[in-house]
Amino acid sequence: LPQAKIYFHWKVSIYPATSDADFNWQIPYYCSEKMEFMDQAISLASTFVISAKKDTLSETALLEKIS
Repeated sequence: LPQAKIYFHWKVSIYPATSDADFNWQIPYYCSEKMEFMDQAISLASTFVISAKKDTLSETALLEKIS
């Protein structure tokens, strides 16, 4: 019998954390739409990391990325 095709959907999520690195996984700060390709998710996550390191990650920037 032929096997079912395996596929994945990728999402980028951001969670606020305390200075002790505690976070609530049930309340994300941001969740992207599902992406078909892992490369898309990596690229989006990389732009968020760059923004976060510059302390320019904001809700406005997140909304611009997904529209």
